[in-house]
Parts: sequence; structure tokens; C-alpha cells
Amino acid sequence: MLSLTHAETLLAQFQETASYRKWTIRAVAIMFNHFHIVVAVPGDPNPSKVLGDFKA
Repeated sequence: MLSLTHAETLLAQFQETASYRKWTIRAVAIMFNHFHIVVAVPGDPNPSKVLGDFKA
């Protein structure tokens, strides 16, 4: 289960990943047991690749 500290750390990592990849985060919801993220990605990459980059 995620604490507030964990959620803040995850958000920072999501922002770093998006910045590095030149993606734009549109929305993020981090719950105690899962997350949702809406991201604008140039081109038409495989969604599994995008998700994998955030989960890595």
C-alpha cells in the first residue's frame, strides 16, 4: 500500500520520465494500490511501451 510519501515520490518519478522522453503529463491519480496517468506522446508508440517506461 502506498503512503503519501510514496505517492509524492512516484509523481516526481513520473514527471522525470515524461520530461526525459519529451512527453506531457495531462493528469495523474495515485491511489493506495494503483495509479492512472494520462500522457500526451508524440507519434503513435505502442501503449505497452509507454506504460512500461512509467512502471520501470
